[in-house]
Amino acid sequence: MIPWYLLKIYARTHFKFTAICIGLLFVNVLFLSRTHLLLVVWFFLAGMAIAYSFISPTTRVPNLLPMYTRKPKSTTAEEEELSLMKTLCTVCGQRKCPRHRPELNILAFQPWTNLDIRQSVDTALDEFFSIVIKDYVYTWYRELSQDEGFVDELRTNFRFLASVMLRRIKKVDFPKLVTEKIVKAVIQHIDICHQAYFREGGRGDLQVVVLDCLGARGVHCAMWNRKSELEYLRRLVEALFPYILRPQALNSSACFTEADDFDPDTFVPVLKSTCALVRELLAGSVLLPLMDSLANPDLLNNILLVFFDNIPPPVATEPPTPMVPFLGRFSQPRTHSQSCLRLELKDVINPETPDLLYPFMQFLKSEAAVNVLQFCLACDDFNRRILSPDVSQSEFGELHATAKDLYRSYCAPFALDRIKFDDDVVDTLREIVEGPADQVIRLRTSTPLFKAYEHAYDLLENNFLPMFHQSDDYYNMVCGGRPSSLSRQMSRIPKKRDFTLAQFGNKLKDVFKSSEEKLANTIEAGLDGIFLNSLPAPESMDEDMDDETGCADDCSMHDLSSWRVTIPRIGARPDPDNPRKQYFVFIIDVRRVDVREDDTEKWQWTVARRYPEFYALEQKLTEFHVNFQTSTEAAKPRPSKLPRKGSEASLMSTSSEKLAGTHFENNMNLPFDPLPCKNESAVDLLELDGVFDAFVYLAKQIYKAPSWLYQLVLSARILVKDTVEVYVEHYLDFKIGQVTQEHRLVRLVHLLRDVLFFDDEPPRTDEDKKQRYQQTLEELIDFIPAPVAAALGQRCTRTGSEFLLNIFQQPKLNKQLTYVLLDILLLELFPELTTSSLSS
Repeated sequence: MIPWYLLKIYARTHFKFTAICIGLLFVNVLFLSRTHLLLVVWFFLAGMAIAYSFISPTTRVPNLLPMYTRKPKSTTAEEEELSLMKTLCTVCGQRKCPRHRPELNILAFQPWTNLDIRQSVDTALDEFFSIVIKDYVYTWYRELSQDEGFVDELRTNFRFLASVMLRRIKKVDFPKLVTEKIVKAVIQHIDICHQAYFREGGRGDLQVVVLDCLGARGVHCAMWNRKSELEYLRRLVEALFPYILRPQALNSSACFTEADDFDPDTFVPVLKSTCALVRELLAGSVLLPLMDSLANPDLLNNILLVFFDNIPPPVATEPPTPMVPFLGRFSQPRTHSQSCLRLELKDVINPETPDLLYPFMQFLKSEAAVNVLQFCLACDDFNRRILSPDVSQSEFGELHATAKDLYRSYCAPFALDRIKFDDDVVDTLREIVEGPADQVIRLRTSTPLFKAYEHAYDLLENNFLPMFHQSDDYYNMVCGGRPSSLSRQMSRIPKKRDFTLAQFGNKLKDVFKSSEEKLANTIEAGLDGIFLNSLPAPESMDEDMDDETGCADDCSMHDLSSWRVTIPRIGARPDPDNPRKQYFVFIIDVRRVDVREDDTEKWQWTVARRYPEFYALEQKLTEFHVNFQTSTEAAKPRPSKLPRKGSEASLMSTSSEKLAGTHFENNMNLPFDPLPCKNESAVDLLELDGVFDAFVYLAKQIYKAPSWLYQLVLSARILVKDTVEVYVEHYLDFKIGQVTQEHRLVRLVHLLRDVLFFDDEPPRTDEDKKQRYQQTLEELIDFIPAPVAAALGQRCTRTGSEFLLNIFQQPKLNKQLTYVLLDILLLELFPELTTSSLSS
């Protein structure tokens, strides 16, 4: 059988040679009687082709096993769907919509859309993230508040992060990543260790020799010391924030505006709490212990034993579980907010409460999304009419015309106020409105209009209502407009922060910061005081207080511990400056338990207070208690310079337990940004081209293959290199398919959970580790094919295996390799990043 595909490959690669052969063939047909003379030319060309193929080091025989050729990663179907979801507006469905916010596209706001996984895997991930929140959030958050709103926000951000990661992981061609990049990095690491060790004559401790040879500039920056390692992970997570966190979380992220020379007049702390917490959770509580575990030689030996094991992997004993939305149950709010300041959508869009509907409509106008609200209101009215039992046959014509208007205004492909609905919903509605008038009765029993209404309602509830709660329109609706004097004062203050968030931020930062860094908190408190002291005292608005009980002198004599104060409701008051407008007040009910109802002294009254008055009261109480605490403490020396990010002082907040590592000590025990060491020397990086070259390197440099065997392998490179690498990629693809089976994914998640949170087993003894090492060594020797081991010789096989395995018994060298591989993986997942951004 002629391998025609090989001929096609050669013809495309060597076009000129192919053209000469075709021309000679044409001449041969014309002068068929002179074929015996043309054979000389044919043999000459054949000799040239054979010599070129077998002598040229850059020319190789293509894959000889086409049945193992892998298909490239699918770029249709799912990829087209993802590209469409990235460019389509969630509201109107148009590409590059000029009306609505770009962050409202479905993937930017809800990357878990159409992302389903098996239920058992979802349950395992739910458990893992719940343990993270329980161990690293609830332990300190319960001391601050019992409100679940903050934790629910974290859960949503975890789901957002995991969804982005899963989508990017599904796009990566992992077999090609392993064969082209990871294998190259591992072999380069082995070669560096080999060069450094034998430069010293094969004497001394391998780990010390290699690190001394690499020096401060040759190792990864995370290897300078343990604090630099944690700082690197922090900055790495921060660099990923624009891609893995929700836009709302980015608007409340954590950073500081710092100056090298500290000046209280120019220093402006900016509180961004959500990102600070996510950064510490991922960097310090997940990634740091995970990197320590992966670099642990004993655990690495265990992983190698699993890889060398010939026992087939366990098969699934249960049928596949159903597909469920990715982390849908995990992100469900644990408690619904009962605050009177946070309104539900059903109350906001109720036509009977125009004082709530009108501000929301104004906000939607500013977002160019009022059509969504109009559609919901129109659908409500249409459904009331068509579902009425008293609807007559003559009204079907009017209902059909109304349905046609709804379709043309909001569902038609070229409607100005088009909302993006599912195709089946639009097709069914079009079929109904284009049919006879009596077909409108189908909307009573069919679901298209109900699905369209649910989609629009979800847009309002999940996208626009949270934005409305954070807008000036909502603030003005609840608290009224800002006083003119306050507006003038605010215009003179270039930087300001919300007071309650600042208080929460001070408590949150105390969790991560040391006493040396609490100077920033003092400055923040001073800034808050300046801002709040500038607030004018608002007028008191007593709803039901007469002169007898309103005297301040009398009230000052009362025992306030016997007063019971509640806020049962809010009320509206006409604005004296503009009678057409209203402002809201809190109705405060005051009851005294030390006075009976029949006493002459008043025992119950109500007063009305505006929103800013609570801040003024809180500021006065806080000022009294911060002053009192300060008077009981010794004065602290004021530093002349604020510690810079990345310095030793700024990392004093790090827990000693978090940075303690018996295997890694203090890594290389170098300062931040160290100078080049005297002992370090230049190391030539080995350049490889694929897995076959890696095998050739191991055979010659590590296993000291005989010269004849090395030459034989180099000769075989031309013939079988592509075939071997295609087969390796196929084999890796097969193995990844086995590992990603449902029951094995659950096992991997549980294994990660146990390593990070439930590693309660007693520490393994040195004898246990030594036994595992010996077992791994024997399995490695047995893993080498018998013909190869026989050609190498027993002595070379064992010596090479011992040296190769010994490289991975050095914890600090393992950590160096782990961070190199981490950078490769992240750049593959996030090509937007660059090497400079990772190391800056």
